[in-house]
Amino acid sequence: MSCVRHRTVVKSVAVLLAVLSGAAALHASGAAEEEAGPARAEYLADKGEFISPAEVNFEEFLSAYDMAYPEPEGAFGVSLYTGQRLISTSGQQDRILIGLQADRTAFETLPPMNIAVAVDGSGSMAARDKMDWIKESLEIFIERVRDKDIVSLVLFDEAAEAAVPAARVGDGDTRGRFRRAVSRLAAEGGSNITAGLTLARQEVLKHYDRDQTNRVLLLTDGWGATSGLEPVLQAYEEEGIGISAVGYGEIYEPELLRQLSKRTGGSSRFVSDAERMEEIFGSGLARMAVPVARDVRIRLELTMQEAGFFGVWGPNMKQTTENGKRVVTFSLPAVHSTDYETMTALVGFPKDTPPGPRAVGRLTVTFIDLSGREQSLDPRWLTYTFMDMPNPVSGASDARVLKADALLQYASCLQSIGSTAQYTTPSGREFFLARDVRRRLLDVQRRLDLDAFASEIEVLGKYLTVVGENLDLKKSIVQAIMEDVEIPATVQDRPLARHMENLFQELALSLEGLPSGAIAASGFTARGVGSAASAAGSAPHPAPLLDYLNQAGEAYLAGLQDPRFPFVERRRLDAVLREQELALSDLSDSRDAVRVGMMVAADYLLTGSVVEMDESVVIFSRIVNVESAVIETAAEVIVPKADIGPGLL
Repeated sequence: MSCVRHRTVVKSVAVLLAVLSGAAALHASGAAEEEAGPARAEYLADKGEFISPAEVNFEEFLSAYDMAYPEPEGAFGVSLYTGQRLISTSGQQDRILIGLQADRTAFETLPPMNIAVAVDGSGSMAARDKMDWIKESLEIFIERVRDKDIVSLVLFDEAAEAAVPAARVGDGDTRGRFRRAVSRLAAEGGSNITAGLTLARQEVLKHYDRDQTNRVLLLTDGWGATSGLEPVLQAYEEEGIGISAVGYGEIYEPELLRQLSKRTGGSSRFVSDAERMEEIFGSGLARMAVPVARDVRIRLELTMQEAGFFGVWGPNMKQTTENGKRVVTFSLPAVHSTDYETMTALVGFPKDTPPGPRAVGRLTVTFIDLSGREQSLDPRWLTYTFMDMPNPVSGASDARVLKADALLQYASCLQSIGSTAQYTTPSGREFFLARDVRRRLLDVQRRLDLDAFASEIEVLGKYLTVVGENLDLKKSIVQAIMEDVEIPATVQDRPLARHMENLFQELALSLEGLPSGAIAASGFTARGVGSAASAAGSAPHPAPLLDYLNQAGEAYLAGLQDPRFPFVERRRLDAVLREQELALSDLSDSRDAVRVGMMVAADYLLTGSVVEMDESVVIFSRIVNVESAVIETAAEVIVPKADIGPGLL
């Protein structure tokens, strides 16, 4: 991969970015769908380049995956998650997650939209099939909008023109005129972004109604004249017209597009392939264009005075200290239909905290509804059970926190390698960083039984291959390193029985945060991963270890006396498995687990897996939500083989 070249930015863009950055401190971040960074990383990796550190925006990476937050009761809901429920009294950090989910109203039933599409037709858009991609994007768009929506098409280079003046889609031949104008698109001349946004706003104003969706979709590579844009943006803000910016091409200016969307409460996306085009302009159009609430403020206060934040990510984040307590606030100018937003913080707890359960924080949410009234959501409490031992479990147990933590590690890795690549050739440090983060992504992928992170794992695999070539490593050595997926155990000399007690207690505490329902428990089965498993064949674990774990699990579950979570009799589960010709090991596939859970009338299915590595055994257990098919929890302990009793392995 070549080093990222420094590019000279025209003076007008630099000045504008300074103005926008100052203004951004007074305005909330863009909506949840800012996902340009992850798509750019994949796009550039395919073309033999590292993503530059300036393009790695952590909030964009956090928003790259739908975390399947619960369906809200109103316009949107906010949930609070802890990475794990068991925390050491000797001082420990945990990642917490705040998840926002907007109402998933069917697109067909949403109110009419008033959308102006502003297309950059300058010469820079001629490179690398940018204009062809824009034409395909607009074909998806005009097919997706409804007859009741209002659309216009503005083309700009040095000047701007309304190729299709604002009109209702169902009136006359609006779709046909739109398609014909798109077919004539060509890239030539300069680029005047100010002129394009000015005319696009004027087209929106022709049918402007503050109570409906008024939006400008800006399709560009971000390079162009921006002189005089500030008063135009002020008008956008005053009128509540959002700018959703979509970037195209290998060479584009992400920061300008990001700031435009943040400033006006829009969104920022990057088109990397045909699938992304369909996602943005087809199924995801409402997520770019239709607001359901405004001026959302999310406030988390740590009520334990000695606790503190050690890294916070989220939109328009602000940290303060009030009466000796740490407070972090996030704000969004708008939340859109089907939106999801992920905010996260690393929270540190002091040493010598008394053992036992304790509330350590309080989450509150306020917002303005579409009728202009201030509203609030019920508060949420951040609670833990403190234990007198180091690292009760191995990392996060909550499935959503696992994903978020993995995405942040991935983004940090790309940023670090990209920083090095700007000035020199990445070498050993970058190689092992990519290896370690790739291992972590593979671990999360295995624990959650999902296809997610496939593109991220592939990008890091390409990084390893190229940096390995820089280090003159043979391909066979690089391949062997990529096949070694073992993560070192963080705790030594802890008996297996204590590991399992912690694992089961973590699962029990995780249930407390879920709606009540019946549970079916399948027990532990063996999974083969890594060189140890390959050498041992398809059943790498002798029966004694599985028998021990299942007996320990049954004994612990029998002691739970929570009427909210009655257990389905095991014989019912065994009968369904025989009828479906399934083995217990098949339940490690969440799809089979959900199907079986429905047949035994369970709301949750509790499964366990054991994976033998070269130096350790990974034991994890999952709580699968049968109705939503979401893995709620995936608690894990990594046990060194030396700590497993004789005769069990």
